[in-house]
Amino acid sequence: MGLVVVAEGVEDAATLERLRALGCDMIQGFLISRPLATGDVERWVRESEWMAAPERKVLKRVGAA
Repeated sequence: MGLVVVAEGVEDAATLERLRALGCDMIQGFLISRPLATGDVERWVRESEWMAAPERKVLKRVGAA
């Protein structure tokens, strides 16, 4: 059907890993960021590990000790 699955409300690494195993395409939630004021969004996009180049993404490291 060509659908993209987005999980909302992801708050921890365990949930992220389970969603990954289930083939979820995208996530949103407090794991990525708490709500931001409008003026803070640009800085978050520049500095967040979630916005890093694919080879550096935190998604590959979440849950690692």
